[in-house]
Amino acid sequence: MLPAVTVTDNVGVYLFTTNMKNGSEVTWGEYNITYTASDKAGNTAYCKFLITIAGVYTLCCFMIYIHCYI
Repeated sequence: MLPAVTVTDNVGVYLFTTNMKNGSEVTWGEYNITYTASDKAGNTAYCKFLITIAGVYTLCCFMIYIHCYI
C-alpha cells in the first residue's frame, strides 16, 4: 500500500494531484508515480519516481520517505 503524502508550503498549498491515490494497493511490478503541487503564489513543483516491487515480504513496520525540492 502506498503511504499517505503530506504537502506543505510557506504560503499555502492550492492544489495537489497524483496519478495514484494515497493508500493505493500495489502488487508486483513497476509503478511510475507523479506528484504535482501548486501553491497560492502560483509556483508548481513536480516529483516523479519509480517504485519496483519484486517480491512480497512481511514487515512489522516501515516508512517510505521521498523528498522533492524545487
